[in-house]
Amino acid sequence: EKIEIHQVESIDVLEDDSAPEPQTLVDRVTKRVKRLDLRFPDMEEEHLFKSGLESDLLRWMCLGSILAAASTLFNSIGTFGPELFTDGHNLFDFSDVRNCVFFTQLVLWTLVPAVVGSLIGLRLALEWFAKVNWEVVITGTMVYGSVVIVVGQLFHLTVLLGGEPEREWKTNVTCSAEAWVLLGLNSMTTAAAFFLPLRSIMSWTVPVSGLVTYSLMKASIKTDSQASQIIVKILLLIVLSYLAWHGAARTEKHLRTEWRAKRELEKASEQMEQQQQVIQAKGQEVLEKDAKVKETMELVKSLQTVAKALCDTMVHLTDDLRIRNSDTSESFFERDVEGQLFTELLSETDQVRFSACIQRAAQSHIPVCLPVTLQKLYTTSEVHLVLVHRGNTELRYLIGIRVEKDGPYVLPTEASDQNRRAQPRTNSGGPSPPRGAAADLPGAVPDAHKQFAPVLPRQIRAIDEDSESDFSFTTYPKNEIPRPPKFTNFRARARTIRMILKRWNVPRDCESCCQYHTVLDSIDEAVDCLRQQKCDPLWSTYGEQCPRCACMNQGPKCVVCGYVPDNNRAAASGGARPSNGRG
Repeated sequence: EKIEIHQVESIDVLEDDSAPEPQTLVDRVTKRVKRLDLRFPDMEEEHLFKSGLESDLLRWMCLGSILAAASTLFNSIGTFGPELFTDGHNLFDFSDVRNCVFFTQLVLWTLVPAVVGSLIGLRLALEWFAKVNWEVVITGTMVYGSVVIVVGQLFHLTVLLGGEPEREWKTNVTCSAEAWVLLGLNSMTTAAAFFLPLRSIMSWTVPVSGLVTYSLMKASIKTDSQASQIIVKILLLIVLSYLAWHGAARTEKHLRTEWRAKRELEKASEQMEQQQQVIQAKGQEVLEKDAKVKETMELVKSLQTVAKALCDTMVHLTDDLRIRNSDTSESFFERDVEGQLFTELLSETDQVRFSACIQRAAQSHIPVCLPVTLQKLYTTSEVHLVLVHRGNTELRYLIGIRVEKDGPYVLPTEASDQNRRAQPRTNSGGPSPPRGAAADLPGAVPDAHKQFAPVLPRQIRAIDEDSESDFSFTTYPKNEIPRPPKFTNFRARARTIRMILKRWNVPRDCESCCQYHTVLDSIDEAVDCLRQQKCDPLWSTYGEQCPRCACMNQGPKCVVCGYVPDNNRAAASGGARPSNGRG
C-alpha cells in the first residue's frame, strides 16, 4: 500500500509540473500582436532590410504622386469647368463656396502630391535628402491621401466649408460621393499593400486612417443613407483592409526570408573570399618559406661539400654522442664505428675537453674547433675536430675531422708476452701470429694450411713526417696554380668552321651566289641534328690551348693556325736519332 501511495503522489507531482500556466486575455492578445511584428530582433539587420526597400519605395511613390497630381488636376477642371469657367464668373471671389472648394481641392489633391513627387525625384536623381527617413514620409503621405479622399470629396468639402451641396452644385452629389470615397479608400489600401514595399509595421496605418476618417465623417454629416448601410460599408472596408494587409504581411515575410538567405549567402561568400585571401597569403608564405628552405638546403649542401673538401671525413652524433650515418667512417677509423660512443675514440684528457667543447657549441650555436688525438684500430692520428650544433634534432652534432699527422702503424696484440713465447714458431724463426687476429690484418693472405699470416714490407725508407708536402686535400696547393684557358675568339671559331667546310661535299644550288655560301647554309641542318641529341654532361674540349689563336688541340701543335712551340720545333728540325748499329 505504501508503494502504491508513493506512485500516485509522484504521478500527481508530474501532472502538476507539466500542466500549463493559465494565460489571461491580455497575455493572449499580446502574444498574437507580437506574432504580427515581422521585424528582425537585430536592429542593425532590420535597418539594412529597410534600406534595401527604399529604392523601390521611392520609385513607386514618385510615379504614384505624379499620376495622382495629374489625374486630380484634370478631374477638378472637368468637374468645376462648367460652373466656374464661364463668362462673368469671378474665380477669385472667395465668398462663393464653389471657388473655395475648387482651390481647396487643387491644394489638397494636386499641390501636395506634386511637392512630394518633386522631392522624391530630387532624391532619386541628385541623391539629395539622403538622411531623411523616407519610409515615414511616404507612410505619412499615404495616410494624408486616405484622409483627403474622404475629407476632400466634393460633397464632404462643401459641407465642411458651410455650404449646401444640392443648392451650390444644383445636383445630387451624395451617391457619387459614396462611390468615389469607397473606391479611393480601396485604391489607397491596395497601393499601400501590394505596390509600395512598406513594412507591415507601417502599412497598417493607411487603411486604419481612411476607415477612422470615413466613420467620423458619416457620424458628423447627415446623409440620406441608412445606418445599417453605413455599418455594412464600414465592415466591408475593414474586411478588405485586413485581407490586403494580411497578404502584404505574407509577402513581406517571404521577402524577409529571401533577404536573410541572400545576406547569409553574401556573408558566406565574403568569408570564403577572406579565407581564400588568407589561404593565398598563407600559400605565399609557405612558398616563400619553401624557397628559403630550399635555399638553406642548397647552402647546407654547398657547405657540406666545402666541409668534405676541407675535412678528411665527417660524422654525425646523436644526443648521447653516438656515431650515426657515417658512410666513410669504417675506412677512416679502420673498423665499423656505427652506434659507438665517439668519446671511446679519445683519450681521457681529450674526453674532458671534448665534453666542454660540446657544451660551448650547444650554448653559442657557433662552430667550435678542437685539436685531439684520435685512436683508430691500428694507428693514432693528430686531428682537428670542427664541431657544429644542429639544434634539437635526432642527429644533434656534426663533426668534421681533418688529419694533421698520422702516427706509426702498430699491430694489434691480444695475448701477453708469456702467451706469445708459448706460441709455435714459423719457419723464419719468429712467433706465428694468432689465427683470429691475423685474419683482420691488412694484406693478410692464406697459407697452405688455411691459416692467415700478415705480409709486411721488408724495408721502408725513412720519411721525415714533419717536413712540408706540396700535395694536400685539405689545404691550399703550394705549387703555382695553372691559369684557366682563355675563351676562343670569333675569328678563330670562324676559321675552324671554314676548315671544316672544306671537308663537306654538298650539292650545288642554282639560286645561290656561290658554292661557298651553299655549303655554309647547310650548317643549319647539321646544327639541328646535333641539338636533338641527348645531353652529354661529360663532354669537354681538348686539353691543350694554342697561345696564338686560343683554339683547343690534342697536342701542342695547333691544327687551326699551325702554331708549334719552340721545343717541339727544335726536336722536329734535329732529325731522327742515329742508329746504334744493332740493326
